[in-house]
Order: sequence, then C-alpha cells, then structure tokens
Amino acid sequence: MTTAADTPARTMFFVIGAQKAGTTWLHAYLSAHPEVSMGPVKEYGWFAYLYPRLSDGPALRFGTLRRWLARASILKRAGQGRIAALAAAALGRGDYLTAVRGDGHGRAFGDISPQYAILGREAFAAMAAMHPRTRFVFVMRDPVDRLWSQLRMDGRKGRADWAARWDRDTHLGRSDYRRTIEALEAAVPKGDILYLFFEDLFTEASIRALCGHLGIGYVTAEFGAKVYEGQAEAADPGLLAAARDRLAPVYDFIRDRFGPAVPAAWDRAAPA
Repeated sequence: MTTAADTPARTMFFVIGAQKAGTTWLHAYLSAHPEVSMGPVKEYGWFAYLYPRLSDGPALRFGTLRRWLARASILKRAGQGRIAALAAAALGRGDYLTAVRGDGHGRAFGDISPQYAILGREAFAAMAAMHPRTRFVFVMRDPVDRLWSQLRMDGRKGRADWAARWDRDTHLGRSDYRRTIEALEAAVPKGDILYLFFEDLFTEASIRALCGHLGIGYVTAEFGAKVYEGQAEAADPGLLAAARDRLAPVYDFIRDRFGPAVPAAWDRAAPA
C-alpha cells in the first residue's frame, strides 16, 4: 500500500525485535539521527493488532474494529486522552503510515516494535508491501539470556508467578529465532533483511551495517548509554537448564546459519 507521498528513494524500515535485545537503544539512536523520521510514537505495534501471534495465518477477524483500536492506540500514545483518541480514530484519524513518516524529513522512516518478532509470514508480507523500498532488521540475543531478562522484567512489573510460567508460548516464542527467520524469509527477500546480534550491537561495526542497510549516513552512537539495563539477579539453575534444553534447536539453527558470526557469549553455561 503506497501513496503519492512515498518515493522509492526513502526507506521504510521495521526493527522487529527481539524483545530485550537493544531495540529501545536503537530507537533512541535512530530517533536522534538527522536522516531519520520516526514519528511521535515508540513501538507502534500496528501489525500486532491485525495479525495473529506465533502463526503464519491471515489477518484476524473483525479487521475494521482492530484498525480502529490500532489508530486509537497511536493517537493516545501521541498525547490524546482515551476518549478523544477513540473518537478521533472513529473519524479515520491516526493513520499508521502518516504517523510513522513523521515530518517526512530525511532518507528513512520506520517502526521499531519488538512484538512483531512473534508475528508470521502473512504479517511480514503486509509490512513489506507498505512502501516501495522496505527494509527489516532483526536483532538476536542469546536465547536463554533473552528469556531470563524478560522474566526479570516481568518480576519487576509485579507479574505474579513469572518463574512458574517461563515456558509459555509467548515467552519461549520470543526466543524462537528460527520460527521468526523462516517466516520473515518466506515473505521478504533476504537482501532486504539485516540480522544483528545484541552482544555485538553496541559497536561501530554493527551500527555502520545498520546505517548502510537503511541507506543513511553513519552517525557516531553513544555505545555506553544502554537503556533499561536490568539489575543483576541470580538465576535458578534448574530453570535455565530446562530453558536451554527447550531452546537447543534454536541454538543449533543459528549456529548452522550464521557460523562464526554468532557471538562467543552464546556458549556460556548461564546468562549474566
């Protein structure tokens, strides 16, 4: 879906995750980049309203209602009150593509929403069709390390029994990079996808690769300014061993696929 305001020279990009893999830091970097327009909202989550999680299926039922709620979410997070946002969305305001474009400056605009990593092929195809020149970025973190960081975040937010629920689909699914990669590459040309590793993300080499992929100039990043860095907390060895066993196929797939590019930190016995 394109409009007269879109031109192939500008790049639309999606950073699709993974959760707890530096996407907030990337948002801060790209938002400050002089050649990038990010619009008023962090994590639009637009496609998460419209497509099922952990499935390659088509758009969900009640699409009109879902688009209304998605528009209202954009308007609310952009500063409107809940009732005003719902009313404005009912009038067709809160258009996703218009919001993401922001003020239209620069050479790239995009959406960084980690929840997209657990969408499927149909969703990725719809995302790729939004603009003539669309690029995807997927950042991976040691699967168990990523899971443990998510569980610690859940605990800090007061979500009860997080340790007992570590193996539910939406937790393990966010570490199932094989499923994400296979769904993404079924819908998007491989050359339009950049894979990065969290353990190497805060380096000039990774950010230069990111900028080149998006068609923007390299701007020096503040590599020491990590965002939402969690507090160290001792992990339950039994939980970690069980998680590593469940995620062993993911480790095997990523090592086979990326070889020596996989960070050495993925071989640790336990997450930091």
